[in-house]
Amino acid sequence: MRHAPAKIARRLPVNLTADRNLVQRVKEENGNLSKLLEEAMVAFLARKEMERWRDDNHQSFESYNQMIQEHGLFSDDMGLL
Repeated sequence: MRHAPAKIARRLPVNLTADRNLVQRVKEENGNLSKLLEEAMVAFLARKEMERWRDDNHQSFESYNQMIQEHGLFSDDMGLL
């Protein structure tokens, strides 16, 4: 899973619009808008990657759950570990 962009990644200037009050409050707190945007994009992509992984593996989860329902857990006969 990719989490953070490389430290030496080239920057691309972008034009954005954002809620005026939010921008003002972030600036008042000395927040770095570019860094906040990058962090939000990394978090967004991580969530999307996890959703895609979950969707791709949905059948495996269903199959495993069905097996557990029919046969129980492998450790059921062992007791508490």
